Amino acid sequence: MPNLKNVEQLERLNQQISDSAGTIFLDYKGLSTAQLEALRENIEQGSASLNITKNSLLTIAIKRALPQQTSLPTDLFRQPTATLFLKEDYAHALKQLIDFIKANDLPVIKGGVVEHRLLNATQVKSLAALPSREVLMSQLLGQLLAPVSQLVGVLSGTNRKLVYALDAVRKSKGGE
Repeated sequence: MPNLKNVEQLERLNQQISDSAGTIFLDYKGLSTAQLEALRENIEQGSASLNITKNSLLTIAIKRALPQQTSLPTDLFRQPTATLFLKEDYAHALKQLIDFIKANDLPVIKGGVVEHRLLNATQVKSLAALPSREVLMSQLLGQLLAPVSQLVGVLSGTNRKLVYALDAVRKSKGGE
């Protein structure tokens, strides 16, 4: 018979996974309590949350969240695991995590699940290198509007040349 406390934790973990846009797994071994709290505060500013989770419960929850994933990597849940639950725009929280790792050399990214796909540590780091959603949207909008603004420039160029030609004719006839 499963422990009632573990059942409640598993339900809460399942809810957090289903409510999040992504979940990143971290090996926090070697971090002091103060460093862990500093990381938690930094992460929560970036619309994410950080929890320490039992590996056994996390394995069950991930298997429920990813039924198409037949097996999980064996080293994913071997060491103590902190779980980062990402919200909609996860680029900011991942950048804060990477900055914290650069400053402290810890925690170690084990992997993650983003948009129902299992990612390794390298894929998580490359995801963190992407610009934020707002930056990507503005870049896309700029790319979409570039042909229109170029067309306006070309079309107004004909009128501009006509005005310059008329002005040259006026100046050649002695009018100022």
